[in-house]
Amino acid sequence: MRTVYEIQLFERFRFSADLTEASASIYIVGDDGLDDTCTPYQTADAGHNLHEAAKLALLYCGRDYYAKPGDDRDDYEIVSDLIDGEEIETVSVE
Repeated sequence: MRTVYEIQLFERFRFSADLTEASASIYIVGDDGLDDTCTPYQTADAGHNLHEAAKLALLYCGRDYYAKPGDDRDDYEIVSDLIDGEEIETVSVE
């Protein structure tokens, strides 16, 4: 069962995943709730962890989306700083 999640970063970011199914894809959910983009990542890549799934979805958006100009840190370090400790809300269950 795929669940849509939302996290407030510099703007609202929505993604979806079925954290119980290892082979389930992780998606980025469009603002309209209908335009999903499938990432190359699966739940197993995130270790069935909600915050790790959020990081992978954000990484898929690309550095221009989440990094400030001149930030020369590793991409994973940047998204970890954005997501670790943040509350991730459940929006809907499909």
